[in-house]
Amino acid sequence: MRATSLLLLLLLACDQPQTDAARARRVRSTVGRVDSAIPPDRIIPFAAPATWDTVKLASGVQYRQPPGFALGLNDNMVGGCNQRTLPVDSAILHTEIFNRWPLTLAMRRGDLNRMARVNGFVLDTTIISTQGQRPGESPRVRRGEGWVLVGGRTYVRDEPVDVLLGALRYRGGCFLALAARGVEINIDTLGYVLSTVKFPPAGP
Repeated sequence: MRATSLLLLLLLACDQPQTDAARARRVRSTVGRVDSAIPPDRIIPFAAPATWDTVKLASGVQYRQPPGFALGLNDNMVGGCNQRTLPVDSAILHTEIFNRWPLTLAMRRGDLNRMARVNGFVLDTTIISTQGQRPGESPRVRRGEGWVLVGGRTYVRDEPVDVLLGALRYRGGCFLALAARGVEINIDTLGYVLSTVKFPPAGP
């Protein structure tokens, strides 16, 4: 009898509606996931804490990042979008030289899917994968307004190599692209940083 009463109390406790705070924590933990089934009106936009560093470039680009986290953007890398900007067919990572490459940033002009393919990813509406991906593995994907970030794994001579590709939409048909290979980068932190990037308004 006592066991039955205890089980009934547990079931009632589990059936209680979530508090607003608990619901907010659950929503915040899933912001950016592609497969999130949370209604848009319940998604809480990411707000960088006051302790994060605000970076403002001379070009007007600004973003925020945790103390000690260096995204490495500068005015030369952000640049502009014009006919001199390299096309997406120019790989960001020169992986034929080394299997390891640090976080690299560059401006590229053209189609996002083509840029992904030349840098080792398949990225379209039906499938997202890394070239050389093995069965049972799947990349981690984060999305936000105007940006996408994909982290996955490929294999070189049967050795696993982590790869990452990020693209932040820039005006004029360009993307500010981020790529890394063989290095550990926290994809969630980088996604949060990308969600704070603001480009200056276009000139006259």
